[in-house]
Order: sequence, then C-alpha cells, then structure tokens
Amino acid sequence: YLDQGGAPSIAYGIGVDRSGAVLVFNDPGVTTWHCFPLGTVIGGCTPFIVGTVQPDTLVGHDGAVHTVSRCFEREYDGDLVEIHIAGTLPLRVTPEHQILVARPYRTRSGKKIQLGVRPWFPALKRFKPVPEWVEACSISEGDYVLSPTFLSNMAPQDIAESTDPRTAPMDLRASPETAWLIGLYAGDGYDHSGGGVGFVLSDVETESRAIAALRSLGSSPRVIERTDTYARIMASSVILSRSFRAWCGATAPTKRLPEFVFNGEWDLGLVLDGLIAADGYTSKDGARILDSTSITLAYQAWHIAVTLGCRPTITGPHIPGPSGYANGKPTYRVRIARDGARWSRGQRVGEYYAMPVLSISHPSYAGPVFNFEVSDANSYIANGVAVHNCDGGFNSYTYGIAFQGGHASGRAGSL
Repeated sequence: YLDQGGAPSIAYGIGVDRSGAVLVFNDPGVTTWHCFPLGTVIGGCTPFIVGTVQPDTLVGHDGAVHTVSRCFEREYDGDLVEIHIAGTLPLRVTPEHQILVARPYRTRSGKKIQLGVRPWFPALKRFKPVPEWVEACSISEGDYVLSPTFLSNMAPQDIAESTDPRTAPMDLRASPETAWLIGLYAGDGYDHSGGGVGFVLSDVETESRAIAALRSLGSSPRVIERTDTYARIMASSVILSRSFRAWCGATAPTKRLPEFVFNGEWDLGLVLDGLIAADGYTSKDGARILDSTSITLAYQAWHIAVTLGCRPTITGPHIPGPSGYANGKPTYRVRIARDGARWSRGQRVGEYYAMPVLSISHPSYAGPVFNFEVSDANSYIANGVAVHNCDGGFNSYTYGIAFQGGHASGRAGSL
C-alpha cells in the first residue's frame, strides 16, 4: 500500500474496526489482535455474546465501567487456547491474549499448592499470590484466573428511555420490595397479552410477597388460576407491562436484569433472592441453584454472587433430555455456594475471585474473532474472567482508510 507520503509500504496484517475503517499493521512482530471467537460472553452488568453487540462501555478488571474506544473484528484460521475453569464456562482465546492470573506456590520439585490450603511450612505461610497478566499460551493447569469481586455500573439511575409519557417506562425507585420483584420478574415473569404482568409461583410465601410488592407499585394483582402445585398471578397495568418488558426483556432466552440495579442503590442480595424464588431452589447441601435459558441472566446472577462474597459456578448449555418439555431450550445452571463451602474450589485473592484452571486444550478454529479497546482500565471481562484489551499493533496514521465500493481509499493513503 502507499503510506501518507506516497511511499510503498508493506502491510503485515489488516483488520477492520467498528466504523468499517481499515487498520494496517506495520510491525512484522505484531500482525494480529489478541481476540475471542464467537460464543464468548463479554461484559459485566449486561453480558452479551461477542459479535452481537458493539458496546459503548464495558466492565474492566477493577469492577468499574469504562468507555470502549474501538471494537475490532477480523478473520482467524488457526489454533485457539481453550481454558477449562472450575467456576465458569471454558474460555477460548487466541494464544497471545493476556489474562489476569494468580499463580499458586510452587515447591522446589515444581508441584503447585492450591490456594486456600492451610500452610504447613514457613515459605507457604509467607506466600502471597500476586495478580499478573499472562499470555493464554503460558497458562497451565493449577493456575488461577481472576474475576473482579466488585461489580457496579457507577452511573446515575436513568430508567426512562423516552420523554413521551405514553411510551416511557414508569419511574421506579430502589426499595426492598422493588429489588426483589425485579429479580422475580427477570427469573419467571411474563408480559400478559391483555396489558399487564404475570407470574406462575409454586409456594404461598412467594405468592404473598409478590402480591405485596405489586401493590407497592400501585397495581391491584389477583390470582387468576390456582392448582395443587402453583398459582398464576396477574397485575393488569399497561405501564407495568411496558416497563418490565423494557427493563428485563420479553422472552425467556433474552431475559436480563436492568443495568440500573448495579448503580449502587439497589440491594443485589434481594435481587438475587427474587431470581432464586422465581426459577431456582436450594439444594440439600445448602447451595442455591438457578437455571435459566438466558446466558445473560445467568452471568448476571453469577457476577452478583461473586460481588456478595459467594463462590458461584456456572455450567452449560444443558440440553433438555427426551423426558423434558417438547419445546425445551438449552439452560445454564448457576450454583451459588456460601463462602467457605467445602466443594467450591474458588478462592479470594485480594479484590478478586480466583478460579483454578482444570485443563488446557488447543482446538482449531476458522472464523471471525473480536476484541475491544477499553479506556483507562485497558481490560474487560470475558466468560467472567478479567482479560486485557487490544494492545494496538497498527500504524496510527493509516487509521481512516476505508473500503468504498470494493476499493480502499481514504485520507491517510490508499491500498
């Protein structure tokens, strides 16, 4: 290609940013971005599948929200590093991508001592794991990947999406009743066709609490169906229907918690209680279980549990068996253990939730991969794990070259 001064130059790699502009790599040592393939879950407050959204903000390794300056996409054909983790879904990434890791104590023979093990010799008593950025290809079994333990949107509550009172959601303020009700609706609520919201609840206590919460919003809920195993509650209200649909989504696979519940004013414990009351249960060993067809909602519950000091795990997708519902969809299971539960392998390392690496594999992959450039923190969250953002690697003066009609031209030069 011709550079800014018109001189011929060699491009060692080419990519496209979110605006469609071509980025040219001039350093032969850096010809690609470090990226994630399709299927990776990005975010924090409102997680999303990479490739489906071009975000304006992302949560960094510090648990705070930061501006996304650029989104990148390119084609990739080669091996990935697939990291199998106790606590979250497997993470697939290009080999050079940096991940936040805490490495356990190693004995002289090279044996790794798991974090949280009671020290029995002086060196282990003095050992303090230190978070460090490590390339995916250098991570090994027994290392720990890290997730921030504090998740906050750090933004003022802005519920209304329209200034038109006929289309704007209602004005909802944080309270114990509304926090629990938001979780309940995200877990199992639905938009009633006649204009209202409905719930199908299986125990009297949850039924009474839902009715009281709906009444606190000025509605008049009623039981429209009752059987030996459940009660169907409906609150007729167009604004309630419009509001909850805007906040939490309309269908089970798209359900989510609204971002405003992460702004620091809402009791996340009560939000999680509502989710469990709607679509979960408590197991015999005391763990709380949530099953959801929405991977966004599942990861929101997972992040809330981490923020509350619990030790969650997420698994899936679980495919319904022959005995399940005919229209059953794959589900994701979040298992939330109390801090100190014996079966949970997650540990606390300073301000992070540390999850042990179980194994590493190297699957081949051909298709699009993605990355983001994040201001300030230079990091974001992928499958619950803190990862570094794009390190650049392109010549800045070629930024702005864009494909037009099948040809490349622009302010900075031409291809």
